[in-house]
Amino acid sequence: MKEKKNYPLKKKVVFSKIVKITQKMQRNLLWAQDCPNGIEKICDFFQEISIVHDEAPELINGFNFGREKQVSISKLMKFLEENGRNKNGWNKTDKWETVTPEKVLIKVQSPLDQVIQTKTVREYLDKKDDPGGDFSDEILKKHHPDENQTHYVERLVVNPFIRRKYKLLSEIVSELQNN
Repeated sequence: MKEKKNYPLKKKVVFSKIVKITQKMQRNLLWAQDCPNGIEKICDFFQEISIVHDEAPELINGFNFGREKQVSISKLMKFLEENGRNKNGWNKTDKWETVTPEKVLIKVQSPLDQVIQTKTVREYLDKKDDPGGDFSDEILKKHHPDENQTHYVERLVVNPFIRRKYKLLSEIVSELQNN
């Protein structure tokens, strides 16, 4: 009986904690809104999200926060599932594991995937300073003579990915704060 009386209070405390940890994640990722060196920063980005991805489901489990709050929580959980640890996504780490360049894959979308293969961040970092490029495709070499594959993928894939995901995160945090 006493448990039922405290249930609304626990729900408020949990929701408040979720808001606080998402605000902290957003603050810690503030650099992501204008990230020029995504290949070097992508692991930090995923690490920050993964920490919350590990923690949030355990906090939220079993609570229904009410319609508007629940919609915001669902958006947050979808964001965390897509951008946290995900065996089908870029971040291949296990729960509570530190995100490393060897465990993050850069998956290039179509049509670039026809000429640029999926590689780990480590593979891209190792080739970052190679002059003139490591493009396997002759057309890309010809059109981007001063850029190697790492810089090209960073500029066209990774940096926009980080900025886009940070913008989405900011929208979700704002929504959570306003509930």
